[in-house]
Amino acid sequence: MTRISTAAELDARLRSIRDTRGGEDQFVAEAQELGRDLGVRIGCDSLIRLALAGLTRVGARDRPEPRSDAVFSGRSMVLAPASATQWGDADADDLLEALLGSVAEAVPAVGVQGELRSTYVAVLARPDVRAALGADRPVDLHALAALVAERTAAGFRVPETLDLDVEVGLFDWLGHVLGGPLPVDFLAEALNRRDLRLALRDERVGSTAARLCEVPVCDLLPFEGPDDTVVDPPLSFDQLVQSAETLSRTSAGWAARHRGMLDPLAAGEVTQRPWVMSGRALRWLVDRGVPVGPLRLGRIDEYVKSVVEMLDRGEGTEPVGAHLNVVVGQAEDGVHLPLAEELALLAWLLDVHDDYVDLEALLDIRSKGLRGDFG
Repeated sequence: MTRISTAAELDARLRSIRDTRGGEDQFVAEAQELGRDLGVRIGCDSLIRLALAGLTRVGARDRPEPRSDAVFSGRSMVLAPASATQWGDADADDLLEALLGSVAEAVPAVGVQGELRSTYVAVLARPDVRAALGADRPVDLHALAALVAERTAAGFRVPETLDLDVEVGLFDWLGHVLGGPLPVDFLAEALNRRDLRLALRDERVGSTAARLCEVPVCDLLPFEGPDDTVVDPPLSFDQLVQSAETLSRTSAGWAARHRGMLDPLAAGEVTQRPWVMSGRALRWLVDRGVPVGPLRLGRIDEYVKSVVEMLDRGEGTEPVGAHLNVVVGQAEDGVHLPLAEELALLAWLLDVHDDYVDLEALLDIRSKGLRGDFG
């Protein structure tokens, strides 16, 4: 590529990035090449355009098509339906709350394992899952919930394998929830399917699910696209405001976010400022076309609160330095922001502080930090 010296050349490069098929690794490489070819530091406008090129690119990395043997093959024996208590007609939210409380007592899990446990339980609480599988197919229920938990985590580039003791604990807990205990051969079968699930971690999620579950479950998978991306349907700004208004009735933090959404200049008291700025960031990003669903909203919120708290401590940290510290720190905790999303957040931060960034230097330091080169 030639060195970029005009706005038209930058526009052409951004169009090329947007229209090129490829996943996260390729987008990182393209952004690094763009950084090397830029002769100047860039501000929020150019950075948000690069972020949008990554967020809206037309395709993802190629994945193998479902194979002809993508049919149920996980069992080592034919299982008779279990005799278990049915779920009943409990509201999904009420059931989820009850199940999360129950599993926390029965199956200790911290950090990433705790997150996997929560996703596992959330699958079980879904009405469509309960209707499709019922309570008489605990091994299918377990296989589906474990697969969704691990693939959801993998979608955010965090460790994605349930520890064996956690998985056995979850299956035993599930049996008791369904009126068990379950026959001993059911556990052996669940572990058989665990081995297959881990062996198929590079396969498409749909074909993997077909080989793990005796009944069709592809319509129950919360993933889409050729890259098996986690479904995170974008919310309109009005929907975000409405949700924040509802939550603000019982949450001071959400009341502060709500003020930030409504007033792009809102500041708030020092103790409320991180939440106010989170609301401001959400409005700024949505106004510029960044799709924000519930999952991305959570990641945006954590980033903004962390970077604002760091800058407000007054330790001489510059905005770009604070950004890198937060991104690397979150990665060390197992949360890896996709680069396009990260650049969108940095664009907002640059706008707030009227700052600019050397893209090549930023990505170089980012790469070294994520590799742990700085100790």
